Amino acid sequence: MIYNSDEEIFKAGRPGWVIGQQLMEQSSEKELLQQLLQQATMTHMNEDIRFRLQRDVWVEFEKGQIIKLKMFIGEEYIIIVDYNNKSSYKVENKDLAKAYIDLALNDDAKFGMSGLLVMLVFIIAIQMLVDKLMRKKFNIPKEYVNSGHRRAVWAIKMLNIIMLLVIVIKGWILFTVIIGGYLAVILFSSIFIDYYYGREEKRHYLSISSAIVGLLSLILFFFYIS
Repeated sequence: MIYNSDEEIFKAGRPGWVIGQQLMEQSSEKELLQQLLQQATMTHMNEDIRFRLQRDVWVEFEKGQIIKLKMFIGEEYIIIVDYNNKSSYKVENKDLAKAYIDLALNDDAKFGMSGLLVMLVFIIAIQMLVDKLMRKKFNIPKEYVNSGHRRAVWAIKMLNIIMLLVIVIKGWILFTVIIGGYLAVILFSSIFIDYYYGREEKRHYLSISSAIVGLLSLILFFFYIS
């Protein structure tokens, strides 16, 4: 289950493929979903419905069946839309609605922005420290090797910014494969450029150390949101 305010696209997916989604692994959470599906009755979507939360829910059954549900959670009822066939269902159960609100809000609290900002500052500080230590140990200057080196570095920086903008605009930033591919392009292109232009000065050591810090930070991030 994952937050998604866009009704035209579906973001939830298999475990490990979408960043930040909540996995219903406990028996109590699965019982909630079972009650929801059992009590759902066919209805028509009403544009006047008032809901507090909206979630995408990916459901996999033991026999391999998969359904994609868009849930509109209100204070007294839940509207369910089957994303594949656009069928709408309604569950009028205050207790069940409250249980899903509590479940979703608990997930939001765990994925809070304050914790992410602290983690980001921590990663940047570690990156700066590692960079300083590597430059001091191997006597690596901060200046570019030549104009070609400068152009190559700035060209790849502009390309990375454009790629990031496209990922954000398209809504792909939540997908693990997309983020992993993006980071791989950034890290390997940086290592290649530094090795090509400054291998005599061991500049590629900086890129390699940055890649290691980035990988460890990504693993820490996944532990944080899991």
